[in-house]
Amino acid sequence: MMYSRLVRSFHIFLLVCCSVPLKANVLQGNAPEGSGQTFTFPTSAHAASPKGDFFYIGAQCTADGSDFAVSTVVKNSNALVPMTPSTVWLNNVADQPNPLFNAGIQFLGLLSPAENNTGLPREITHAPLVVTTNDLTSLYVIDLFFSSRKAVLSANSIKDASGTLVTSGIVGIGNMADQCAIAAVKSNAGGNFGASGSGIAVLKLDTKKTESAGVISSSRVLEQVDAPIGSPVGSQTRALPLDIATPAVKIFNNLVSMNDNAVFHWDANFGRLYVGLQVTGGVCPTDGARSVIMVAPTQTGKFVIQTIAIDAVFANQNEIIGGIGANTQVSVHRINTMYTSTSLHYLIVQGGNGDAASTKRTVYALPLVGNNADAALLGVIANKNQVFNPAYGTFTEPAMDNSQMTTSDDFAASIGGDELLAGDITDMIVRGDTVYVTVSNPAMNQIPGIFYSQALFDSTQKITRWTNWKPVGGSIDPIFGATIDPLYDIISMTGIQGNIITRGMWGTGAQDGLLGGTLTSESVGLVSLLGAGFPKDIAGIQGLFDFPFTTPGLNAQTSLLVATGLNKIVLVETGVSNGTTLVPNLGDFTTDQVTFPDGTITYDLPAPMAMPRVVTIAGGALSDLGPITRAEIGVDNVSSEQSAWLFVGGIDGLAVLSKPDGSGWDPSVGLGPNFVGLTNGMAFKKIGNYEFVRKLMADGHLLYVMTDTKLDVIDLSASNFATGLLSFVTLATPSSALGLISQDTFTDFIVSGQCALLSTSRGLLRVGNGADISTATTVEEVKWTQVTLPQSVGPVTQLFAITSSGRVQDFTQCCGGNIYVLNAYVGYSQAQIARFNSRNLMGSTIDESTLLEIPNFFPGVAVSAPILNFNGFRDLITTDGSMMFSGLDKDLEQPPVVISTTGMKRSVRSAGFVNAKIPLAINSYSYLARMLRSSASGSWLVGGDFGLQVNESCSTLTIT
Repeated sequence: MMYSRLVRSFHIFLLVCCSVPLKANVLQGNAPEGSGQTFTFPTSAHAASPKGDFFYIGAQCTADGSDFAVSTVVKNSNALVPMTPSTVWLNNVADQPNPLFNAGIQFLGLLSPAENNTGLPREITHAPLVVTTNDLTSLYVIDLFFSSRKAVLSANSIKDASGTLVTSGIVGIGNMADQCAIAAVKSNAGGNFGASGSGIAVLKLDTKKTESAGVISSSRVLEQVDAPIGSPVGSQTRALPLDIATPAVKIFNNLVSMNDNAVFHWDANFGRLYVGLQVTGGVCPTDGARSVIMVAPTQTGKFVIQTIAIDAVFANQNEIIGGIGANTQVSVHRINTMYTSTSLHYLIVQGGNGDAASTKRTVYALPLVGNNADAALLGVIANKNQVFNPAYGTFTEPAMDNSQMTTSDDFAASIGGDELLAGDITDMIVRGDTVYVTVSNPAMNQIPGIFYSQALFDSTQKITRWTNWKPVGGSIDPIFGATIDPLYDIISMTGIQGNIITRGMWGTGAQDGLLGGTLTSESVGLVSLLGAGFPKDIAGIQGLFDFPFTTPGLNAQTSLLVATGLNKIVLVETGVSNGTTLVPNLGDFTTDQVTFPDGTITYDLPAPMAMPRVVTIAGGALSDLGPITRAEIGVDNVSSEQSAWLFVGGIDGLAVLSKPDGSGWDPSVGLGPNFVGLTNGMAFKKIGNYEFVRKLMADGHLLYVMTDTKLDVIDLSASNFATGLLSFVTLATPSSALGLISQDTFTDFIVSGQCALLSTSRGLLRVGNGADISTATTVEEVKWTQVTLPQSVGPVTQLFAITSSGRVQDFTQCCGGNIYVLNAYVGYSQAQIARFNSRNLMGSTIDESTLLEIPNFFPGVAVSAPILNFNGFRDLITTDGSMMFSGLDKDLEQPPVVISTTGMKRSVRSAGFVNAKIPLAINSYSYLARMLRSSASGSWLVGGDFGLQVNESCSTLTIT
């Protein structure tokens, strides 16, 4: 049959290989090598290239006599390149003292000149924009246009909006298009930004050619241009006026004030500059303020300020970028735009309604008009209620009244689900459908680091909700700023004063202070421990499972990682609650580790050991399971004697960890910390009559067991694990009216309350209309119904669900979720992804709207297509919204590989041109078991016959 070879799983073969580990690094700067620091001075200002692969850093104060006042780190480099030597070509004159040498940097921005005669890649010609701490009236650019020169251009004495007077200070910089620098300038008269005479200065980086005696020479200039529309007054060069009386910021009467702060983002799709401000409205109850404006270039070379939303949409003080009321305050700290994988545009702002101090922990998304016959409406806030045909859809209608305006109460607006509890946000990065933020100074009982939230979409392609904030990168260091490049190398500024620059890399993470061990020992790390526990001669790790602290049975005290292999499992406590938040375990995982070699717990944990983070159980009934590929925590939460158990399954059956009387641990107490709940006499017992267990999934008091050819549900409240008597119902077999034949198999399964999805060698099935899998007693009651996949290639091999809570079992709870379906057939050498929205079923029943495709269309063709076609077979997928990771096991002489795909957009069916191979050291190995992100640390984990490899940043803390 054409579907006979679907996926390569149950890896029981033996392997011989070697590994060359990659190590996460503290990058080298001017500090002595081996000092554990990058710089001998603090840093603060920073800027990243649009792709994230170049990161520029500025010294906060004098740079200790070095040329690292501004420096950069490029892709695949472990050292920063200094960019501010003592002498340079200054304004086209050679061998001049460099005004940036040893300087403190107040603001740092970036231009990407379009013209390039250097012969170098375009990325290398990024031109940093610089304002120094001792001169707030001048703007400098480090110009790489001439590859033979170390050049700096300056624009001194930048004019304010009056055109005759020099600004008293720059309060923010940015860029517009490729060669226009932007500076928010205060009035010459002083006072706060926003006083009369304040504005936005526009400066152009350009090449001028002159001819003398038949010889043409080129020179580079950075010159302020006259920005406002209107007849110039004499030879004046004026900033574009922006003050408390500007109509685009005030509502009714003039503002009371603006803060000395302006942030910028240039959106090339719209040709608009977004400007974020911190403003206070007038004193009357009907006065108001807007904290975001747009600046648009005109065909005459001038610039205009545009209103982002009309007055009528503001009625309260919850409209995020504006509000009505006496002395209302609205603040923006950082601003960006998102162009989603569904091809819709959103404004992303850190801030909201309130003063600057109280709005540093909230991030919001507001829809933007992406197409309108009136060009002046392009990029303004869109009507959040707009209904459009998803085949051609984009937001075309601007918000016209308060009912159409996005507010902070909208689930679709609140990135992370709520404010970030970790602390004040110090940086914000937008990649794909995901927003990343950093925290340097944590709130009480919280931890710093990097966190992310991913957009969830409805069937019309609009954002409907965001995932809760989750950690990224492993490190709990204070993070002042970061960039994330397409290979997921995280470059961050850490340390007490941002003087340590780290790069997260793929590999073993040796001595990274995180999962790769302590700063002095690789052998005590989790990567080494699991590598030794699951060596190549027993086929390595064959199952890898993350249980977040919200998992029933863990009782919000701890998070758990379970690694499985031949006749053995390893339980890893990955994080423990401090009473307020989960703190990841890092560094040393070997001290006090516990091993039970006979499948039985022989003493109460944690005694007599001190604080075990790792428990290994082997032998006993586990020896009867062969290669163990699945693990799940199940809970009886309905009977009078509630229990929680650990279940594992493999090629030769299913087993449960229980006490002699069949009970587990007390779910009200939970498992842990240090594995409290595992008690003397607990042992694994083989239960049921199963072979080739492909999936275990618990939901409520039910445990679903899927094999190649059967789906059972076990009622945990009615089963007796002491006697082995199971209360179960068979809910599916290939011969049970599913449209399958005897040669077909089941490949994956997910469940949420009354709804479930079952993937097979012939496609995808869902629970039928009006049915409830949690109460069904026969196959017929489930009413399995075929789900149509766009341009299907046949088998469905993996289901990947994303929910706001992070638990797969919630995909029909709360506000639903998104489900990625891997539709792959090795016989055709094809793999593609379809994406579905699952709606909230609480209080309702399953119908045709329960599971709806999030469609992808080619331009002008109303025929749905997969969102991604890999142009080849894939064994597994995972995504965090910023990129899609896909994995392929060894195929003949081709080694296993993990590939990162970025830039997904509607109508982009082929992924070939946005693929990048992840640099894992697995060329001599054979298969990938699982790829996931640790819910505790945020590290990416890849398991297989090579053991464990990770992606995480260095820790600059002393981990013991």
